[in-house]
Amino acid sequence: MIKDVKDLAQKCSHAMEKAEDTASKAGDVESDVRSHADDAEEQKPVFDALADNLEMMKDAVTEASENLDNAVGDMETAADDLESHAGDLEEAIGNGQAGETEAVTAQANDVPEIENKIDDLQAAIDKVKSRAKMLIERTELLEKDMKKAEKKIA
Repeated sequence: MIKDVKDLAQKCSHAMEKAEDTASKAGDVESDVRSHADDAEEQKPVFDALADNLEMMKDAVTEASENLDNAVGDMETAADDLESHAGDLEEAIGNGQAGETEAVTAQANDVPEIENKIDDLQAAIDKVKSRAKMLIERTELLEKDMKKAEKKIA
C-alpha cells in the first residue's frame, strides 16, 4: 500500500498540473469572450453567459485541485504513520524468524493499532481516488466548454 501511495501521489500531481494549465487557458478564453461581448450588441447576453460559465467551471476545477492536493497530503501522512509503526513489527518478525520468539509476542499488542492505521490509509487512498476522478471530470468539462467558446468567438 505504501508503494502505491507514492505512485498515486505522482499521478495526482500530473492531474493537478494539467488542471492548473487548463484553468489558466480558460481564463484567457474567458477574457476573449468578454471582449467579444462588448462588441456583440444583441448577442451580448449570450457571450456574457458563456464567459460566466467558463469562470464558474474554472473556479470548480481550481477548487477540485485544491481539495485533491489536501487529500494527497493526508494520504501521505497516513502512509508515513503506517510505515513508522509497521517498521517495528517487521523488525520483530525478522527477529522472530531468527529465533527470538519473544520479539514477536512483544509486538502483538501493536497489531490492532497497525490494523487501524491500515484502515486509515485505505480510507485516505479511496478519498484521493474519488477527488482525482472529480478533478479529471471537471477538467474535461472545462476543456469542452473552452472549445465551444473558442468556436463561438472565431
